[in-house]
Formats: sequence, C-alpha cells, structure tokens
Amino acid sequence: MDPSWRAAILSSTEIFIAPEKEYQHHSYGHPLGNFARVPHVSKVKVDWNQVGGPVPTTFAFPAPWAITHLEMALNDYGSHDKHPPLSAVLDAIMSCKDSLRVCIVNTAIATIEPATLAPSQPAVIFPVLESLTLHDEGACLALLISAPNLRYLFIEGNQTCESGPENRYISEEQALFRLKTLLDRSGDCPRLRSLVLFNSDLDKGDLVALLRRLPSLTELDLIEIWDAEATPAIFDALTRKPEDPASLMFLPALTSLTICDGADGGSTRHSVWSWYKVVVKSRLIPMMVNGTQLACLQECHTVSEHSLGPGVRGGEGDITLECLDELMSEDGSDVDSYDMSSVESTDGAED
Repeated sequence: MDPSWRAAILSSTEIFIAPEKEYQHHSYGHPLGNFARVPHVSKVKVDWNQVGGPVPTTFAFPAPWAITHLEMALNDYGSHDKHPPLSAVLDAIMSCKDSLRVCIVNTAIATIEPATLAPSQPAVIFPVLESLTLHDEGACLALLISAPNLRYLFIEGNQTCESGPENRYISEEQALFRLKTLLDRSGDCPRLRSLVLFNSDLDKGDLVALLRRLPSLTELDLIEIWDAEATPAIFDALTRKPEDPASLMFLPALTSLTICDGADGGSTRHSVWSWYKVVVKSRLIPMMVNGTQLACLQECHTVSEHSLGPGVRGGEGDITLECLDELMSEDGSDVDSYDMSSVESTDGAED
C-alpha cells in the first residue's frame, strides 16, 4: 500500500461500513477486523440491511476505538425476515457506553428475550449520551439503558410491524412505554430539551403525565399521532389558562411546537387545527408565575399532509399560525370553536 494511503487510513476518525451478503456467512466482525489498527476512529456508521445467511452472532468494535457517534441502520423497510435484528448488534452498542454522545439505531426487528427487557434488569448507563434517535424496533434500546444527560430524544414507531416470535413488540404501540421506561431509569432526563414522537400510539400510555416530568423541554414534536383518543387531553394540557395555575407550569420552557395528527382530512383534522390554534395563541401571551417569566413559543408548525415527516419546515404542507385561519376558512371550518376570551396578556399585549 502506498505510504500516503496507509497514513490517511491510520489517521481516519470516521468509518462507514456496508457489508455485502457474501461476507455474512462469516462473522460480521470480518470487515471490522480490517480496521483494527486504526486507533482514532470515533464516528461509525453501519448500513446492514439484509442477511444472506444465518444471522451473525458476533459484532464487536476494535478495542482502541472510543466511539462518540454511532449509527446502526439495519432496516430498509423491505422484507423484515431478511433484516439483521437489534440483538445482533446490541453488545457492540453497549460496548460504547462510556464514550457515546450521539446514537442512531434503526432496526426492523429486535429478537431480544423478554427477560432481558424486564424492568427488574439493571440498566446500562450511558453517562455522556446527549442525542438518541430510535426508529422502529431500535426503540427497544430505550428499555435497556440509562441516559441521564440526554438532550435530544427521537422515538419512531412503525404501525406496519407484525407481532410474533421474531418481532415481539409493535413499536407504535410501545412508544410511550419505552419513553416512560427510559425516564424511569434516567432520573427523568433533567437535561432533555427536545423530544420527537413519530408514529406513536398516544392511547397506549399517559403522554401528559410523562411530559409533566420534563419541565426543561424546549422543543416538542408530535407527528403522525393517528387520531388518538388522547389527543384532546394533550391539547388541553398544552393550553395555558390564567385561571388554572397548574396549566401555566406545564412545559414552562417550551419555545417550539410541532403537531401533526396523521388524519387524512375532514372534521377530525379541523378539530386538531382548532386545538392547535388555541394552544399556540395561549403560548404567545407573555405570562409570569411567581416572578418568573414563562417562555413563549417562537416556532410552531402543523402540516396538511400526514405523509410529511419530522423536520419539514417551509414546504407547501407546512402550516403556521399565520396561515391557519385562512386555510380553515376556505374549507368552511369553524376556526373559533374554542372561546379564547379568558386568555389575556398580563401586560395587555394583543395576541
């Protein structure tokens, strides 16, 4: 090998691995072994979507690596029976616990023994983990770890998953349970600033109770919530009411709110828009509690097409408060179905 190439490889800090099927009748450690003498790797992405033979049982990172950024993509949303399970890479993820700061895990299936997921099992502590993104059955990881310094959490369910021996949990239905377990094991994640729940069944748990445990949250995204019966209670809790002091202390630091209900249209969608409008208006009014200024919303979004994913901003489907009245009026909806007369500014400012 050319010395300059060798020097470049040995000084690498980022590695991307996408094993081909023909390697997979060996242990998955085979491609990684080629980089065992690269000492300074801190960022790793593994794109492993299909298994050509038996699922490898060993997956380990070289000992010198102190991985700070890890992305495991084990899901191409195709045939689930060809995807490697979370269990195949779980030990490798856990081996990064002392250094990992950013973790992204996307797996279609878990195949983790129920006993391993039991609340009685001790959590693996990730002391410096700040950003955690969990797609589909990758969210099982939330049942196994403690992340007390987490600042960003994204949990995405997948309503198309089928339960069975190979796939023990339906990720959409389990989203709130997994969030609760992570909070229980992480001292309520006191540093958490941003929470995204995408494709989550909000009827399978108490989201309002969970959000009360996150007073430092500044960004909340609820996307594809699928007409949950719990929706009215969530909007009601998010609405600040001067006559109800408890309502003022619900997410007092929130400055960014995105809500997409997942409806296809009609009266349900219009109800969500109406509730959304009430929440936003109530959080634009300056208010004080015990001499402390509550945060006002600086950014708010809903979307007109439920297929739009998180992070959609400024597109044609993006609905902000400014265009909401016009959009609903054109459709003949009652945009003032909620009486806002009791919500007044403490300093006389208009909403």
